[in-house]
Amino acid sequence: MVAEKHPPLVPASYLAGATCLLPGRGNELLGQLTPAERLVAAHVAQGLSNKEISSALNRAEPTIKHQIASACRKFGVQSRCRLIVLLLT
Repeated sequence: MVAEKHPPLVPASYLAGATCLLPGRGNELLGQLTPAERLVAAHVAQGLSNKEISSALNRAEPTIKHQIASACRKFGVQSRCRLIVLLLT
């Protein structure tokens, strides 16, 4: 069985200039990131894998991993799951 591919919840064109994407404190937190980290973090918050984000943004997967790790360091979280919780609450 092949998994269905779902479109992102928020179009990438909107995410690029994001000022209001996420519930709770997510928008305030996104402002602390670089534009590239912000874009990747918004995709992470939508539940996309590194591979899916890499494909959607036409960037190398190691670049995506680096940007996620950088966002995690800035927020003092140890994992992608904690980053998602932080952004969505």
